Formats: sequence, structure tokens, C-alpha cells
Amino acid sequence: MQVPLTVLCFILGFIVVVWLNHWRRKHEGDELVYLEQVKNGPKDLPGHARWAIYRNKPLDAAPPPASDLLEGAVAIGDHESAIEILESMSDEERHRPEVMQQRITLAKATGKEELARRLEAELAELAG
Repeated sequence: MQVPLTVLCFILGFIVVVWLNHWRRKHEGDELVYLEQVKNGPKDLPGHARWAIYRNKPLDAAPPPASDLLEGAVAIGDHESAIEILESMSDEERHRPEVMQQRITLAKATGKEELARRLEAELAELAG
């Protein structure tokens, strides 16, 4: 019994397609992606800004360090929050040079020039 040429071409074509798909998946990686959506965003947020696609799994959100929160609060002029963040820090954290610089900026912004000078002197001692 002879197999018709069209059947052979179909089988050969099927094998080629399966092999190419296998090679492409090995070469390009998995087709699965991670989709992150903003569910309770502002009403005027455009549709394309409500979602993001990641090829690799995004890292779990970790709380930012207190020094970063302090820097942000000082930068936007939220002095009350900056003071609360400073109060939550340990003495060791409060005396790190980058935090000392933020404390100086905060003291100047709140009009406490004497405190700012004292902190600058303390920072100079740490650096020296």
C-alpha cells in the first residue's frame, strides 16, 4: 500500500512546524508573562497606564528604608512626617551621615538654625 504524496507532505509539514515551535520556545523562553493591574486608581488614569506586563516575575514589594522615607518627606516639605520618621529611627540610624544631612536640611527648613549648626558640627566630626 502506497501512501499518497499529499499525506507525506502533510506529515512532513506537521513535523517541521512542531520542531520550529519547539526550537523557538527554547530560544525565546516561556510565553507566560506577569500582568500587574491598578484596580483602585484615579478615574482619570488612562487605560494603558492601568496595567504593566513583566517577562520575569517582579520582586515582592519591600518597605523602603526609613532613610529613604525621610529623604522623600524632607524633599516634599512634609516636615511633620519627617519628624515622625526620625523619631522611629534608632540612634545609630539618626547618626549616619546621609541621615544627618537630612536632619540639617529639616532643621533649616523649620527655622531651627542653632540646631542646624550643631548638627553640621556633629557631621563634620563624623566625617573628620
